[in-house]
Formats: sequence, C-alpha cells, structure tokens
Amino acid sequence: MASSIPAPKPLSFTGNVAENWRKWLQQYKLFMAATEKNRKSEKNRKSEKLQCAMFLTLAGERAIEIYNTFTESEIDMIEPLIHKFEAYCTPKKNLTYERHVFHSRKQHVDETFDHFLTDLKIIIRKCSYGQLADDLLRDQIVEGTQSDKVRARLLRESELDLQKCIDICRADEAATARMKSLSNTCQVKPRNEKFETKKRDPHLLVAGVVIHMDQDPARRMAESVITAADLIIFRKCIEVKNLRPKWKQSSSNKLQ
Repeated sequence: MASSIPAPKPLSFTGNVAENWRKWLQQYKLFMAATEKNRKSEKNRKSEKLQCAMFLTLAGERAIEIYNTFTESEIDMIEPLIHKFEAYCTPKKNLTYERHVFHSRKQHVDETFDHFLTDLKIIIRKCSYGQLADDLLRDQIVEGTQSDKVRARLLRESELDLQKCIDICRADEAATARMKSLSNTCQVKPRNEKFETKKRDPHLLVAGVVIHMDQDPARRMAESVITAADLIIFRKCIEVKNLRPKWKQSSSNKLQ
C-alpha cells in the first residue's frame, strides 16, 4: 500500500518560498503518516536519522545543498531539521502588513462565500492573533460581505459567534441562488393576442362554409385569429342579405 502513495514533489525555492514551504511541509507530514515512517520507537533511535534522510530525499537536490550549509550536530534529528528549514524559507513576519492585508480583505463581486471565508482563514494565520482569531475572523466577515442585507442581519444578532455567522451567510447565499434559479425557470414570454396568428387546418369551417385554404385568396383572413363575435356577424350578414361566398364550397356543407 505504501508504494502506491504518491510522494510529494521536491520543495521549490522559487517564487513565494514561504508559501511553497508551508504546502510542502504539510504534504510531507501526510506522506510520512500514511507510510508509517514517522513512528518513534524507544528501542530504535536510528529512526530519527531515517526520517532526516527521507525528509532530504523528498525535499530534493536544492534542499540538500542548503542542508550542507548547516553546522549544528542536532540537524540529524527531524524536528530541529524542520525548524532549520522553517527559518530558512520563512522570512521574519511583518505583522503590521499582514494584519493590514487581513482587514482590507473584502468579498469580491460574484465571489462565493466559502471562497471568501477560506482566503480569510489563510490570511489570518499569518497575523498571530492567538485566541482572538475567531472573533476577528467573524468581525471581518461582517465587514467584508458583499450583501448589505446579510450585514444588517448579522448586526442584529446580540450573541453572534463565528459558526453562527458562517451559517447565516451560507444560508443566505443558498436561498439567493435558489430564488434566482426559480425566477429564471418561471419567466414566460408575454403573448400578444392582437397580433398572434395561428396555423389553421387547410379546410376551415366558417359560418357553415368550408373554405378550401389551398385554393382561395381569402386564405389570409381565415388564417388570422377569428373570434366568436366575428363568426356571429359573418352568419348574420349572410342571413340578412342572402349572400353567398364566392369561395369554393364543399357540396356537403352549403348554407341552409
């Protein structure tokens, strides 16, 4: 099973080295836990050197070159070795800058709440807020949300903790998405009854007369929408004036 677990890629020392180190170290620890190489045994102290060898092998050629510049003898122990690389890859923090970045972070237009929340959690880890982190994260969600309606809802809560704040934001986003989907589904194109035309059968019965649509010039009139009032007027005109349509009639459907 251990052989099937992919090893982390070598540690990159280009670009954002501090972020590269943070991600790589997490991958390394997960890999070691999965392959059960980091279990310490009182009877086998050489496991420390084995872990250091595994660490450097996975970290790559550039990491080995940096390792060779270390002089302390304790670097053959895994925890001091990790601390050495931590100091090398992570420059001294500028807390004022990191906290400014955190408090300036607002939710972008069309950004999902979960993406906004994840980014805030990553940034606040660099701010060294300690036990105040949850409260300040909650406050920044209230300040940074794109929705004025959600902000007003959050400000009305007298006992708003971080989890309740997150639940309210997620629920509002889900409800907004459902309403938008429902609105799009229910939109119906308005009908203009005045100008609407309907396709008629080729043989249309009007006031007892069969109009052969394919053969008569009156086809355009018959294809238009004919109301019940039109039919009554048509029949009355025929009865009063004893008119006969000039259209071709079916022998079995003549006027009475």
